[in-house]
Amino acid sequence: MRKPHAMSSAHSTAVRNFCRASYLGAELLTYRVAARASIEDEYARKLQSLSRKSLGSQEMGSLRNSLDIVRGEVESMAKQHQNIAAQMKSELEEPLAAFAGGMKERRKIVQNTVEKLLKTKVQQTQLVNKVSCPLFMAHCPQANKPRRETATSKSA
Repeated sequence: MRKPHAMSSAHSTAVRNFCRASYLGAELLTYRVAARASIEDEYARKLQSLSRKSLGSQEMGSLRNSLDIVRGEVESMAKQHQNIAAQMKSELEEPLAAFAGGMKERRKIVQNTVEKLLKTKVQQTQLVNKVSCPLFMAHCPQANKPRRETATSKSA
């Protein structure tokens, strides 16, 4: 069975930062879409309020007809902006929120995997240091002996 590639702490930090940044980017985009939909909705309510106000009720003839058309157009614009706000919520805000939630779940999975690999690497490094350090220190005096002694013992 193949062992997983051990990651350095720098790599694990980079992976975690990348996952976090992409999640934050999705959250920021979701926030902006929600804010824009809210602005559209507020604008629609203000236009609707404006269209309900009396405009030229004292006027007569073609001027009154023209003012009625203006009121109708403002009301139509208000409905269009309400439709745009609803469409932004249904087609952008909700799917983006679901995507951000999915990103968060995927980030947790990746982060847990990276943390497990890093923990394994740290444990293995500690074990190697624990085992090899005494062996290294025991072999140091032999390695530091002059070469002449070993050469004379061979010729004799």
